[in-house]
Amino acid sequence: MLVKYADSFTEYMKTVIKIATDNEKTVVIDCDLGKSFKTSLFRSKFPERSFNFGVAEQNAFSAAAGLASQGFNPIVQTFSVFASTRALDQFRNSICYTNQNVLVVGAKSSISDPSAGATHQSIDDVGILSSIPNLQIYSPASIVDLIELTEMLAHVSGPKYMRIENTIVDEISIDPTFKSESLDFYANRNQYKVLIISTGSFVETSINVMGILENNYGIPTAVINLKRLKPLDINVLERFISHELNLIVVEPLNTTNGLGAQISKMLFESSIYHYITNFTNIGFHDIFTQSGDMSSLLELYQLDERAILRTILKSLGEY
Repeated sequence: MLVKYADSFTEYMKTVIKIATDNEKTVVIDCDLGKSFKTSLFRSKFPERSFNFGVAEQNAFSAAAGLASQGFNPIVQTFSVFASTRALDQFRNSICYTNQNVLVVGAKSSISDPSAGATHQSIDDVGILSSIPNLQIYSPASIVDLIELTEMLAHVSGPKYMRIENTIVDEISIDPTFKSESLDFYANRNQYKVLIISTGSFVETSINVMGILENNYGIPTAVINLKRLKPLDINVLERFISHELNLIVVEPLNTTNGLGAQISKMLFESSIYHYITNFTNIGFHDIFTQSGDMSSLLELYQLDERAILRTILKSLGEY
């Protein structure tokens, strides 16, 4: 039976409060997002460990680095687009260069809150931030993932960035056949012709596409939910790319330097590239996204379920 949660940020903040209850060094740094990020829940519980910097994201990141240097465990809340662009100098130099123990959590990743407008959408955050040394990057596909990752990251040292899409599901609709801190693997059989690697909100879409490929077209398919985007867990990924297959990357990111680009680079640097008979990267192709409602935008960029299925079938010569 699938779990049912209130909403992603309420559950996230409940988890942060639990962490802070067990560790008095945990502090929350807010960028005027008390309502949307539910940091008001933390502030009411631990007012002396809650700091609101308003819209001064650069100052918030610098303060987080300073607090971390004194033994605190800061968690910074902001929008993904601000974490990866507005506060990039402080993120890179104050936090990552000095290898401080700071968790930055970015909301409204990709196009998950289109009502905020095109300038607040973030499909390039992973491409920008993955080039920074010391930084680990995470992307939950469900609220279950979000809770588990938040709990885990409380015990991971160094700079960390977790991107949260507002549209993630409560729980992935099927159980994984393999689960680790870095990825989950879903398959109905040992042998598969298609392997879809996805992250964030597109994982559930990929699970649905897997069902259609198998049930309607007789194409054995597997899906990987990549929860840790940097560093990629090469050793675990190699376990699932051990025979000839068609590799599909479905990502809510800019394909120029997003997940697919990193995976293809990893493959050509490893000994398993010869197993890939076809590689297709589905995502946003070097564009600025537009404002609009979610369903219209997904249809516009051919990233809705039907369009993704069609692209995969074309890559297989089945359409």
